[in-house]
Amino acid sequence: MLNCDRVIIPNSGTNNKGDSAAQITAVQLSGYPQGEDRMNSFSHSYGDSTYHLWWITKYRYNMFRKRWHKYLCRDILQMVAERHRMIVHCLAIGDDHVHMVVTIPPTLSVSKAFQLLKGASSFALFKAIPNFRKRYPRGHLWEIGGKFRSVGDVDTQTVMEYVDRQNQASINQFITQ
Repeated sequence: MLNCDRVIIPNSGTNNKGDSAAQITAVQLSGYPQGEDRMNSFSHSYGDSTYHLWWITKYRYNMFRKRWHKYLCRDILQMVAERHRMIVHCLAIGDDHVHMVVTIPPTLSVSKAFQLLKGASSFALFKAIPNFRKRYPRGHLWEIGGKFRSVGDVDTQTVMEYVDRQNQASINQFITQ
């Protein structure tokens, strides 16, 4: 299993390209079983619907520079996923974007999972951090849509390593500053 359990959140800064989006924290939330144990059994189906989801803040504003904003966003996303029977395997939060490796139940489409995760997290973050309203007065924290990839065409280990490398790049960049 990938060691994606680091919760190291470096202070905000920019890398050598001036891109502050590299500031990320990653956390391993649940183990991902291998082999036939990967398949989930439901009342009338048997399968696996694991996706790598990622989305950005509107206008790519760096809304998660503060460490506690990242922790709060992580906790909210975990609660939303648990409420809707999603299993979060790996989660990385950057200054302006979120990566998740998540298994969704067969009753949810990917677009519905996006709607639930982004909508509930936006609502809760605006409620918990009223100053976010100064940047987004209409209450639209996340950019429309998002990106996803089925973990079927790329194995889960590769996707989790990618999310972990995002964290490592930000740690290495933070150390060299």
